[in-house]
Amino acid sequence: MEPPRDQRPGMNRGCAIAIGLVVALLVVTVFCWNSAQELPVINVPTPKHPNPNAFDTFNGAAGQLLDGSKIGYAISTIHTGAKDDREYSWTEKEKLVSENGPALTLIRQGLNEEYLNPPARSFNALFPYYAQFRSLARTLALDSQVKAHRGDNSGAAQASMDAMEMGTQIPHGSVMIGGLVGIACQSIGRRQIWPYLDRLSLDQTRAAARRIERIRNKRVPYSALLLEEKWAVQSGLLEVLRKPNSLNVLAQSVGAPAPAVTTTPFLSQFVFLVYNKRRIMSGYTNYIDAEIARSKHPYGTTVPVPVPSDPINQILVPVYDQTAFRFAKNDAQNGLLEAAVALRAYRLVHGAYPTSLDALGSDLPHERTIDPFANGAPFRYRKTSGGYVLYSVGPDGKDDGGKAIDTGSSRASSPNERYFVLNSSAGDIVAGKNIW
Repeated sequence: MEPPRDQRPGMNRGCAIAIGLVVALLVVTVFCWNSAQELPVINVPTPKHPNPNAFDTFNGAAGQLLDGSKIGYAISTIHTGAKDDREYSWTEKEKLVSENGPALTLIRQGLNEEYLNPPARSFNALFPYYAQFRSLARTLALDSQVKAHRGDNSGAAQASMDAMEMGTQIPHGSVMIGGLVGIACQSIGRRQIWPYLDRLSLDQTRAAARRIERIRNKRVPYSALLLEEKWAVQSGLLEVLRKPNSLNVLAQSVGAPAPAVTTTPFLSQFVFLVYNKRRIMSGYTNYIDAEIARSKHPYGTTVPVPVPSDPINQILVPVYDQTAFRFAKNDAQNGLLEAAVALRAYRLVHGAYPTSLDALGSDLPHERTIDPFANGAPFRYRKTSGGYVLYSVGPDGKDDGGKAIDTGSSRASSPNERYFVLNSSAGDIVAGKNIW
C-alpha cells in the first residue's frame, strides 16, 4: 500500500531543507542586524587647558562690555537709520571707549596668556561667546580710531593689532566656526591700520613689524582646525548613532531635511543594513582625513574630496572649499600688510622704496612673502614713480598686473562692497585697497 503523500521521504527532506534555510536566513539576518547596529570605536583626545586661559579672560572682558551694538555702529561707515545706527561724533566715540576701559584692559591681559577653546564634543554644543568676541574686536577697532583722531598713530596701530592678535588666538582649540570668527576679528583690526600706516615713524614702524611677527607666530594652520572639526563631528556622530532614530536626530542637529525613510525610528534602522554605523563613521573619517591632507597643499592645486554616499554623511558633511578660500584670503591680506610695514621701514631708512621684495632681507624673509593663491610663488611687487604696487594674484590664480578686484562703483553701495574679495572674484588682491 502506498504511504500518504505528506509522509514521503523526499517531501520530508524538502521540508527539512526549507526549515534549515529559513533558520540560516534568520541567523544571517540577526548577525547582519547586530553588525549594522554595532557602534564604531573612536579615540578623541581631551585637551588640558592652560591656567590662566585667555579664553576665560576674553569671556570676562565680554561680561564687562557696555553698549556693544553702539560700538559696532560707531566704527561703521554705512548706516541704515535704525535705532542707534547713525554717525557718531568723536565725543561720543571717546565716551564709548572710556566706559569700556575695564573690558579693554582685560582683552589686553588675555593677549599675554595662552588661549585654548573648550572642546566641542557634541552637536548640541553652543558657542554664544563667539559673537561677544567679535564685539570685543570692534571695541579695539573703535579704540584705534579714537587714538588716531588724537594723533596717537602708534597707539592706533597697536590697538588695531590687538584685534588682529585676539583673532589669531581664538582658533586655538576651536572648530571651524571659531576659525571663521577669528578671521572676522583679524579683518576688523587689520583694515583700521591702512589709513595711517604711512604716518608711523621708523621706531613705530619697527614696533608694528615686531608685533605682526608675534601675531604670525600665533597663527593656527587651517589643517589644525579641520582636525578639531574631525574630533567634534566624530563625537557628535557617535552620540547621534546611539539614538533609535539616528537620521532624524542628525537632520535636526544640522538643520537639514531628513530622508523620507526616517518617518519612524524602526524604518530608519534599516538604513544601517546597507550602511552600517561603523562604515558611516569610517566614511566621515576618511573624508575629513583627506580634507586635512588636501589643506596642506597650496590653494587651488587639488581637486575636491568626494562626499561619502551614505545618507548620514550626505546630511552631515559640508564642502570645505569656501572655508579654505577664506583662510587663504586672510593669510594673503595679513601677508600683504606685513610686507607693506616692511616697505615703510625700508623707505624711512633709505629714502626710497626698494626695487624688489628681496631687498628687504631679514626684515621680510622670502618665506613670509609667499602668496597663498600663487602655488608657492611670492607676492607681486613693483616700484612706481609715486610709490609701489603690491598684490596677491587672488583666487583666480591669474596675475592681472595689479588690477584690483573691483565690482564697479555702479554695482556697489560702499567701498568695502566694491572691493570685497570673493572666491569667484577676478583680478588681484591689492595691498591697501582690497582690505575686505
